[in-house]
Amino acid sequence: MATSSQGADVKLFTREEADKTLPLVRVIVRDIVTDYDVYTKKQQELNAITARMAAKPTKDDLRFQQTLEDEVGVVKKRIAEAAMELEKLGIEIKDCQLGLVDFPAKVSGDIAYLCWKFDEAKIAFWHGLSEGFTGRKPLT
Repeated sequence: MATSSQGADVKLFTREEADKTLPLVRVIVRDIVTDYDVYTKKQQELNAITARMAAKPTKDDLRFQQTLEDEVGVVKKRIAEAAMELEKLGIEIKDCQLGLVDFPAKVSGDIAYLCWKFDEAKIAFWHGLSEGFTGRKPLT
């Protein structure tokens, strides 16, 4: 374990270590991306029925609303559990829709992130701690 600038013990990955975790990370992130898509669609349905019910809700509307609330809760919990799996590995999920994750690392002697997106074959980018996806630079 290394200590970050915030003082907490943080696992720092080498590029090779991060690449070795990709088969597992890819499965976890695939589940997050899939569940996040379901979550957003169910949440949109729930918002629509809630707005429609503001006028005069029926018993069917109330049942459907409850079903959607339950489904949204289940999917949200699955996403949180998958994110915790990544966290236990020392990896941070940054965007559930894109499947974007960061691996804390040292790059040129500074604490930074190795950055990977679900559709990428390998880890090929990095960015500084205060930069995000738009600040990605190719690893050399």
